[in-house]
Amino acid sequence: MSAPNCVGQRLKAYWTPQHHQVFMELCVEQVQKGNPPTHCFNRAGWDAIIKEFIEKTRLHYDKKQMKNHYDSAEESWKAWKGVIGKSGMRFDPVLHTISALDEAWASYIQANPKAAQFCNPPLEFEDELDIIFGGTTAIGDYAWAPSSGVLHKNVVEITRDTQDIT
Repeated sequence: MSAPNCVGQRLKAYWTPQHHQVFMELCVEQVQKGNPPTHCFNRAGWDAIIKEFIEKTRLHYDKKQMKNHYDSAEESWKAWKGVIGKSGMRFDPVLHTISALDEAWASYIQANPKAAQFCNPPLEFEDELDIIFGGTTAIGDYAWAPSSGVLHKNVVEITRDTQDIT
């Protein structure tokens, strides 16, 4: 019997929190390098992510497995962003959690089933996911300027609409 995750063998990908963290870090690096031309990474981006992921984890996940994980992370990020700011939902910026009455959660989850995962735990790696999927400046430990593609640690930039008051 052969060992799991060997080259040439496609086994189910198991994403531990540590593997997910490595994946998120590699994705952010590729965003910094300008390798997502539009919605997803280009060939150079995926090649670098896969190569470095194998080096760091010794797991041989292929592009399809990586892309599936990327798509899953994007769906979770969109569900999380959809919950924040909704009527009856209160976001705690310190704990990064959402609280609401049971009735409000039940109503929201009925209309948005993917949000059920956020009743208790917060979205992990929110800042990184904002960089990867947001296409806008992230707020927090990392801020990314889309025009430059450069990630700045410990820079906070808030983008908001302003109106002239006369």
